[in-house]
Amino acid sequence: MDIARLEEIIGYKKRIIELILSDPDLCKALYYGENDFLDQPELSDSAAMLYNKVFPYPFVPGTETSPGLFLTVSAGDFAKVNEIYKSGVMIVRLFAHQDSQETAYGVTRTDYAMSKVDGLLRQAKGFGLGGLKFRELNPLAVNEKYQGVNLQYQCVDFG
Repeated sequence: MDIARLEEIIGYKKRIIELILSDPDLCKALYYGENDFLDQPELSDSAAMLYNKVFPYPFVPGTETSPGLFLTVSAGDFAKVNEIYKSGVMIVRLFAHQDSQETAYGVTRTDYAMSKVDGLLRQAKGFGLGGLKFRELNPLAVNEKYQGVNLQYQCVDFG
């Protein structure tokens, strides 16, 4: 694969982030630390969460002043298939500080966000041939204070 072909993967990452930032309830889960985040005001500028709560690379939190939910988007396992296609996975990691997991909605903050992301990505268009297909879900322990999930979606495109 040459670099021109890998530009498509960069576009996939951008598109996933656009989808995430376009969902008002998911943005509330990311932005607000309160356990009743859905009852908080609508955000006027969800794009401001880029490099603050949403990262286009694997991110490990340090000493943030507002621990909460974080989301990262990356790509992996891309390889040629039969010299015609390339196949790989888009990876979305969701993790929250242990003090931010409890919500007023009967699910953890990461479970809520996981469900929203899955709904967005399963119906999304513009990701190779046939869109993104759910591949796997695994628990994610970033460090002793941040836990969450690792979602992977398969995509196939012309190589």
